[in-house]
Amino acid sequence: MSAVPDPAHNQLDLVRIGYYDPFGVYPHIQNDISKRLPLTNLHIRLKPNQSVKTITKLDVDFVEEVPKKSDYITHDIKTYVRLIFVRVDSLDKYRGQVRPLIREWLKNLVLKTNCSWMIVLYIPQDAKDRSSSIMKTSFFDKLQHDFGPEGKELKTILPMGEDSIKNDGERVFKLKQSSDEEDIITSFMMQLKALLSNSFVGRYHTFNELIHQRKNVEQFAAKLELYNLLKDMKLLQDALLVNEELADDLDNLAAHNADSFNHELQLSSSLTDFNFDDFVNEEQLKQQLVNSEKINLVQLKSLIFINESFILQELARGAVSNSIASKHVSKLYQRLMLFLNDSHFNDNNEFVYLLIESFLDIPIVQQLIDSVSKSGDDDGDVTVASTNEVPLIDILEMRAQLKLFKRTVVGKIAKLQNIVIDGLRGDAFEEVALDEEDQKQAKVIIQSPELSEIVKDEKSFVDYYFGLTEDIIADLVKCTRVKSIDILSLDLAILNYNQGNYQECLDTLQNSYDYFLINSWDFLGGILLEIYLGCVEQLRGQNNAAIGDEEVLKTCLNLLACLVKKHGDSVGINSYKLVHNKRHVAQLFDKIDGCSGSLSESLEFPLNNFFKFKVKPYVNEDDSTDNDVYYVEVDIYNSFNVPVRCSSMQVLLVDDAGAELKFKSNNIELSDVCDKQTFKLYTCDVKFGLFSVNRLVLSLNEKLSLCQNYSKEESGGPDSSIFNDTVVEHKSKPKSFSSSDILICQSVDKFQAQFLASKVVELGSTEVTLVLKNGSNKVSDVKIELFSRTDGVRLSKPQITIEKLDAREIQTLQVPYTFFDTKLINMQAHITYFVGEVKYTAQVSYDVDARLSVSVSVQDVFKTNFFYSKFQVGTVDAKLPIRLLSQKLTSADYDIKSPNRSDLQDLVAFGEQPITFFYKINPKEGHSIDCEDKLDLSLCYTNLQEECEHLLDKYVWQLLQKHELIRYWYLIKETILSKVHFDLNRYAVQDVLKVVNLEHLQLFADRIIGRYVEHSQDQVQLHQIFARLEEITTEKSDLSQVEHQLRIKVAVPILNYLHVVEYKYEKRTYVVGEPIPVTLHIQTVTNWSDHSNNPPVLAVSSPSRGTNDLANANAAAATATAASPAEHDASARNDEVLPPTPPPINQKFLAIVQPDENWLVSGVKKQTIDLKNPFQTEVRMIPLHVGKLYLPKLTISPIDETGAMMTPAANSDIEFVNGCETIMSVPDVRHIQFSF
Repeated sequence: MSAVPDPAHNQLDLVRIGYYDPFGVYPHIQNDISKRLPLTNLHIRLKPNQSVKTITKLDVDFVEEVPKKSDYITHDIKTYVRLIFVRVDSLDKYRGQVRPLIREWLKNLVLKTNCSWMIVLYIPQDAKDRSSSIMKTSFFDKLQHDFGPEGKELKTILPMGEDSIKNDGERVFKLKQSSDEEDIITSFMMQLKALLSNSFVGRYHTFNELIHQRKNVEQFAAKLELYNLLKDMKLLQDALLVNEELADDLDNLAAHNADSFNHELQLSSSLTDFNFDDFVNEEQLKQQLVNSEKINLVQLKSLIFINESFILQELARGAVSNSIASKHVSKLYQRLMLFLNDSHFNDNNEFVYLLIESFLDIPIVQQLIDSVSKSGDDDGDVTVASTNEVPLIDILEMRAQLKLFKRTVVGKIAKLQNIVIDGLRGDAFEEVALDEEDQKQAKVIIQSPELSEIVKDEKSFVDYYFGLTEDIIADLVKCTRVKSIDILSLDLAILNYNQGNYQECLDTLQNSYDYFLINSWDFLGGILLEIYLGCVEQLRGQNNAAIGDEEVLKTCLNLLACLVKKHGDSVGINSYKLVHNKRHVAQLFDKIDGCSGSLSESLEFPLNNFFKFKVKPYVNEDDSTDNDVYYVEVDIYNSFNVPVRCSSMQVLLVDDAGAELKFKSNNIELSDVCDKQTFKLYTCDVKFGLFSVNRLVLSLNEKLSLCQNYSKEESGGPDSSIFNDTVVEHKSKPKSFSSSDILICQSVDKFQAQFLASKVVELGSTEVTLVLKNGSNKVSDVKIELFSRTDGVRLSKPQITIEKLDAREIQTLQVPYTFFDTKLINMQAHITYFVGEVKYTAQVSYDVDARLSVSVSVQDVFKTNFFYSKFQVGTVDAKLPIRLLSQKLTSADYDIKSPNRSDLQDLVAFGEQPITFFYKINPKEGHSIDCEDKLDLSLCYTNLQEECEHLLDKYVWQLLQKHELIRYWYLIKETILSKVHFDLNRYAVQDVLKVVNLEHLQLFADRIIGRYVEHSQDQVQLHQIFARLEEITTEKSDLSQVEHQLRIKVAVPILNYLHVVEYKYEKRTYVVGEPIPVTLHIQTVTNWSDHSNNPPVLAVSSPSRGTNDLANANAAAATATAASPAEHDASARNDEVLPPTPPPINQKFLAIVQPDENWLVSGVKKQTIDLKNPFQTEVRMIPLHVGKLYLPKLTISPIDETGAMMTPAANSDIEFVNGCETIMSVPDVRHIQFSF
């Protein structure tokens, strides 16, 4: 077999320059010309409106021609320029020899071909260019005169018209040897390039004119000549485009002129020495085209392909890089496979094989590979060599495909030789005759010795098949086509399996079938798995220790996964299930069950590989039993069409804290129907709150489980953003089945537990209330573990035990705690109890607002024998009014009186309008005041917000009961109704519930109901309920359920010194300027000082004064705000920083009458007094103004032993007996006073 010839060495493809050398001139200049070949930078403008094209290198061949000989005429189309070399010594010689020879040359050669020509006059260095010195006309001039553009001889022998003569340019060139011979030769070569350019352009126009003038076959012939011209000119890209046009034109010609073509594949008698060039006779085809004879279509297509092959190989040789060359050769191989796929070659596989072989061995491919290999060898690094092969990836990949094509062709030839190997691919998609079983094909005679050796018997064919496949894999390895390598390796694996080489087959299939399954080639992947399982069982039967039950089990499960419909419900041609019935599937399950029973460790496999499933995002109470049982539903689709028995099924939920909740059912059996099957999974261990699905486990037996572990995004915790009431718009649909979040709410018919703020609060203590509501069963051995997720909260009693709870019993427990702040705190309870012998658990978590909504302040006014206390009750938050139901102040050691007025009951305190009430307090007889004395203040009140919530809850409860939707009570109460805002002022005045955020509330309710209410009819009714909540008229209701009681231990105020001041005078009217005799009486008492032996401590409600003036004597102010226990304690600590000291017995004071603009006081204005003796003095007071004049003010300050004034005591006060009295001052009517 002959390979495709190298175009570079085919002399017939060179541009020819013909020369006639009758005088032996050419040998003298041949060396000079050869040095300047090939021609370079030949510039051509094919059309006036086109840019100049440059031929960088043009190989030319000088061919000697002799007129009247025809041996060169066959390839005369390749001759573009003709030259005649002449030498003239004398005029006679010119006339007798030179001129006649030129004429004959022109007649016999130039007239017969369309080419450029030129006469070259050679003048040796020692010769003359004219016959004598007296002759003015030289031999060159003679030639110009006879054969130049206007030559007289030329006109007689070249009747082509003046235009064509002029367009050819210079016809005569003088080549004279001299010292500047280099320049002469260069000029000659330049003239030669001009001749070639003229010839190329002339022929280009000629062929284009023929293409536009002719039709059909003649047009095709002209375009074929145009291709040859462009190819000779080395304009390869242009030639390639024209050749592609020829392929399209031929298809049209064959379609519209079918009678003009012969479709037979005509081969030579023997394919022993096959040469593709010999298969096509181009000259004969051209002649048939010109003569409109019947043409062989296969040969004409082959000619076009040969032309394209030539151009692509030339482009590859001239490429500037291996990468570009690789693309050209790759394109050649692509065109070859398209060419060989022509139906004309279907019946001659040997011809196709030989053609593929010839192109696999084209020189350019080996040259590129050798250049890469040489580069790698020079670097001495395997990695570098591998990197260098990157530019050849296109060639290697297409060569691998071409070899794969060859392998298919050889397989067909082997089949025709009655060699059939089970499992070998290549004819899977061939057309099969209906009577194929009855046909027995005779062996085909193989002419090629190499091919005959390949298919002589089964062994030689298998060996060749193995070798060729490995050769293909070697090319693909360099292209990093991993999956293609896997696919080809499968052929070797299947062949090994059929040959009994199970270990080799197993090694190959170890991971290959995954590729097909991943890419949804279920049918092929399943078949390969069967082969893999066969290898495993065969090797296991040979007591192979490396093959165990686990490997068989995994393979069976992979086979089982192939039976699942993954893309739609229809069983298509790609379905592995198509070839297996129920009995086979049942046997597979039995084998799985048998293998898993002997496993030493449990195994888990992905559930979604075998079943379609869905965990419904709802947890419901079990209405079928009175027990505290909840369940979740799971939908399963059984695609195997056989019953499947499972030991258990369980679902694990997880909350945002990572706590798990498990639902489980045992002895599950899936029926053989493909429709949805729903199973209920139950739990007695329930935690209420928001969860997400974390894991679904279907256990086939104790050792084998199918699991679905939800992704981190899905199981990383529930998405609580839906409960954010600040989000009015929600992007998702109202009902989001795709969400895995599950909200578990308590049931009014089951065991319930709630944390609430304590209704009875004693100021200074901190506790919350835990309310337990039992269900329908009597429970025993109740154990409660309490804890909090709020940092800093410490529980005084974290465990509580209750012996029993009767059915429907409600028990309220107080949970004390300590915390450094008063805010929302989290409280959780883990409750375990027994119903009979069955253990149940319930876990609840609540955020409790421990802050008080009421504030209390007190002011004290001291008298000699009693004191007054004024209490003010207001709100902590101005937006949350409170209703004061009752107040009571009691003490065993004090008599307490208050105004008995009914309008002090059931009052509402608004933000700037506190409620005020007074008490008169005096010690009982025989009681001495003690700093430890306390007064018990009890306030009963309600929060208007809680009142509204209570009334709304009652209203919604009735509607839910009416529509039999009471099971949604906790969902509605704890998620939706907690977001309601009321018009509290309107409720306080008109007893009307007005929801001010109704639109926002309804949007929020739509989201909650849409996600967490399963049934659509329930959703509709719940939406209707919320549509009625805009305005509700209420009636007087029992508020005991929302009533709060605040108990405060109010400390009895302590005062060391009370100064009793009194002005004694005659009660009458005085005249302005009249002196009034007044007796000033001062007495200091210690009735309100601490008489105990304990260290005195200033009470939180005691007054704190800096001066003892009359203004401050009217009201002793001290305020204690019961906003919260912590704030109260802080206030107490701040007041206890400076405790009062016991009153000294000999304490002295300085009393000073203060200056007053209304009075002129004469007498003693400043006097020292002591604690033991009352003080009395006479003073004269003269009124200075007319009217009712208040008595002058007085200050009393302690002094030390030296008489220096001390800092005013913080524990003294003044009782101004008649401080509010006035003296009437009138004018003297006996005197008239004028003012100017």
